[in-house]
Amino acid sequence: MCVPALAAAQSQYEDPGQSGNPESWHTDEFNKDWGLAAIGADHAYARGLSGKGIKTAVHDDGVAHWHSEFANRLDTITFADPGCPSRAHIAGPGACFYADGTVSYAFTDNYDQNQIDHLRRLAEQGKITPEKLKYYESLPGFRYAEHGTHVAGTIGAARDGSGMHGVAFAADMVSANFLSDTYRNFQAAMNWPGAVRYARAPGLSALRSLYDQMAEREVRAINNSWGPGRDFKTEAELDAFGENAFVQEATAIYGAAAIDNDLIQVFAAGNQSGTLASYWATLPRYLPEAEPYWLSVVNLSQDLTRSAGSSICGLSKDWCISAPGTDIYSAIPAGQISGEVVRDDHGAVLGLQVDEAEQTSSYGVKTGTSMAAPHVTGGLALLMERFPYMTSAQVRDVLLTTARDLGAPGVDEVFGWGLMDLKKAIDGPGLLRVDTDVALSRPAGGAKVWQGEAWDDWRNDIAGNGQLTKRGEGWLRLSGDNTFAGIVLKQGVLELTGANTLDAAVTVEGGVLLLDGKLINTDLTLREGRAQVQGEIRGGRTHVGAQALLSGTGRLAQAQVAGTIAPGDNGIGTLHVQGDYEQLAGSTYQVDLGEQNSDRLVVAGQARLQGGEVQATPVEATLGDHYRILDAGDVQGQFAGVQGATGSPFLKMGLSYSAKAVDLSVQRGLALASVASSDNQLATATAADQLPESSDLARTLTRLTPMQVVSSLDQINGESYASLQASLLMQGQHLNESSAQRLRMQQSAFALQRDADKRNGSWVEMNQAASRFAADGNAAAVRSQASLLSIGYDRYLGGRWMVGVNGAMGRGEQNISERSARSTFDSRNLGLYAGKRWDAFALRAGVSVSQHHVDAERRSSLGSELQTPHAQVRQTGQQAYLEGGYRFDLGSRAQLQPFLQWSQVRVRHGAFAESGGSSALQVAAQRSVVDYSTVGLDLATSLAAAGGEDWLSFGGTLAYRHATGDLTPLTSARWQGGELFAVRGTSIGPHATLFDLHLGARLSRNSLLEFGYNGAHGWNGWDHALNARFSVAF
Repeated sequence: MCVPALAAAQSQYEDPGQSGNPESWHTDEFNKDWGLAAIGADHAYARGLSGKGIKTAVHDDGVAHWHSEFANRLDTITFADPGCPSRAHIAGPGACFYADGTVSYAFTDNYDQNQIDHLRRLAEQGKITPEKLKYYESLPGFRYAEHGTHVAGTIGAARDGSGMHGVAFAADMVSANFLSDTYRNFQAAMNWPGAVRYARAPGLSALRSLYDQMAEREVRAINNSWGPGRDFKTEAELDAFGENAFVQEATAIYGAAAIDNDLIQVFAAGNQSGTLASYWATLPRYLPEAEPYWLSVVNLSQDLTRSAGSSICGLSKDWCISAPGTDIYSAIPAGQISGEVVRDDHGAVLGLQVDEAEQTSSYGVKTGTSMAAPHVTGGLALLMERFPYMTSAQVRDVLLTTARDLGAPGVDEVFGWGLMDLKKAIDGPGLLRVDTDVALSRPAGGAKVWQGEAWDDWRNDIAGNGQLTKRGEGWLRLSGDNTFAGIVLKQGVLELTGANTLDAAVTVEGGVLLLDGKLINTDLTLREGRAQVQGEIRGGRTHVGAQALLSGTGRLAQAQVAGTIAPGDNGIGTLHVQGDYEQLAGSTYQVDLGEQNSDRLVVAGQARLQGGEVQATPVEATLGDHYRILDAGDVQGQFAGVQGATGSPFLKMGLSYSAKAVDLSVQRGLALASVASSDNQLATATAADQLPESSDLARTLTRLTPMQVVSSLDQINGESYASLQASLLMQGQHLNESSAQRLRMQQSAFALQRDADKRNGSWVEMNQAASRFAADGNAAAVRSQASLLSIGYDRYLGGRWMVGVNGAMGRGEQNISERSARSTFDSRNLGLYAGKRWDAFALRAGVSVSQHHVDAERRSSLGSELQTPHAQVRQTGQQAYLEGGYRFDLGSRAQLQPFLQWSQVRVRHGAFAESGGSSALQVAAQRSVVDYSTVGLDLATSLAAAGGEDWLSFGGTLAYRHATGDLTPLTSARWQGGELFAVRGTSIGPHATLFDLHLGARLSRNSLLEFGYNGAHGWNGWDHALNARFSVAF
């Protein structure tokens, strides 16, 4: 298949692999390399990992970049010895190293006939296999160097539906040559004496250039499937090799490149059949600071035993791992190559010249640690994608510490840490070999398979002697049962869900610790930041520093708090302490309050309170609420105090102590009376301040703002009942004045022009009145109105006496808008009146009784709560007056009558109770009496008809009235469970100016129609009335 056609086929490939299903990744490609399943790569793929975005390098004999498995994912590095112009000179004078990362060429000189015959005899003798004979016979001539391409294929060949694929099939790769083109003779091909081999390796300058370019390309792992080509049987032989000056300088270069660039150097251990791993695989022995960046790899057969040809880990065991390397199927270059060996005039080899090279993508099987190492390099790429926040060295430790143990238990000289196990590695470290500082600045790579908001979840049981330090803003969860050497949390979120028995404390210096699992025999020390304990601390001591906060609903073993403790988890909760608890001076106990419950600290042992403040979170508290905030086997000491925003200045928090408990209660704060500005408000507030805490009204009032309280005090005090007394007192006086006005009219000259024998009279009157009492800074303004229908009968006795009886019924209402109060009343009245004349002098008197049936309602706004207390009240009244006047005739048709009147009005109601909410009042019986003294002038004139009789009368009255007695009625009342308090209503002015106008028209000699207007004005209000009366004599 041509390359464009192959690329098109690959682009249309639909991968059957599914997230969460490792078996779905077992395609023909996958199965071509048995090593993929052996290392658990399918589990990594099922977690969404492919190596994408990770760059690895192959330092080998070059890679066929044109191979179909590397399309668009292979970069090459060109580097050379100083001054070396090309790859042409590999031997003789001027030989130097030059490489451009592409595949190298190998030339094996032709065999002579004796050499061929010798090979065939070896085959006949069974010393080599027929396959080996065929291989040897195929060697003469040009060939592609296959090694580097094969290695690159194992690392990252594409998963495209054809051939095979690498471990990290989406990773990017960089190729750099370790060897130049190679020339060898027959002996070299057979590894026999007399071997001649020409090839160049990079010098020190070239190596420095190589690693500078690797750093520029941000390569994170380099595969080195090469070695010194000799075996090391003893430690001394390794040490002797390392004493070479060139080796020492190269050691420094390799080590510095790894250390300075966080670069992992993966070295094949060597193929020396059980001897020690090579010097380069063992380099950290000679440069210890390079150890975190080094990996040595031995070769496993399919039965997971060491391949017979593989070296052992040996002295590299602490950074050595085992991986499949036997019969590994991978990419190789193929194709016919034509060219020649370049020689000097004496026939000595100088280099190779390739004229034409066919480029064919092919595959082959190879064995060796060279094939094991790229499995590890590809595995690193997958884990670097999985843990993008880890350093390369930390990823290497994950790889080592999650390996499956082989051979002798633990890390051994043959297999090192054991078989690489990606299935386990993708769940985090297996142990912390050294102190590990993780900066979680990015979420985990691959598919998220855990619940919750964590950025990553380390699900392995982590052991080791290292301490974990967590930085970065991310959320890291450890869900295994861990036994490593303690934790320091500096930033972000760290969550522990398993059972953690650590060798040192968990220290929080910042961020948030979430303990959903257990800390066993492990101290928790909070210096800054906070911890939320939903799980359990068993056997360890908890200390909360001055700048730290601990919350949760879990269990502590014993605790000391110098900072803040806050039971609960974003809501009401209980935190348990199985041992003793100590609250230090300067500390804080934060309590969330609810409607019925609160946060609580339950201490099985002794609670020692050396001060510290209780801070209750802002809440719409209610007077009398009680919360148990601490239970203990024994309570010693006290908190320094309590602070809490209750939502109202009239409430505050208080603490009470018993031998085994501490309670928080909502108590009275600022007195309601402190915001009162009037006498009524003060009396009302004082009574409200004395209500028991259980009173619904007290609990409501103390939740309000000062402005709301002032408004409520005016609406709940019953002032409207006192003001109603004033209105009814004035209505009673209207009855007195109406009766007196009737007598004045009937005793006038105009009225006496009836027939002499008509001594009986009857009348009917309609009266409509309206009045207003002004506000006085204590009581609110009152408006009232009433209509009254009266009828009466009177009789003249002996010519000078007149006696009569009258009855009335009416309806009225009172409105106090400032107090949202309204009352309506139906009235019934019955009265007697009498008068006598002695020429110009007249005496008038009357008495009456009244009944008022009142429906009263007021609206009480208690903040957002609206109540409508209401009541039905029966009021009674008594009215009486005595008036004397002297008439002066002003001609024949006008009279002026000065008069003097005394009157009294009494109003009384019995005790009654409102209904309609907590502000409903129980009102005591009340009696009000007012005496009026009035002095005035009454003027009347009349007009005569043609026959000489007067037919029309009009006139007016001007008077001054003085009132004494209960001018400012009061109401005594109490709320349920409270004491009596008294408030005053609007006042009846002590002084008033009275005036009226009246008009009388005779309809016949014995019938009269009258119209009148009455007005009264005082310093605090006015009163107006219109009336019409028809009377007839008979």
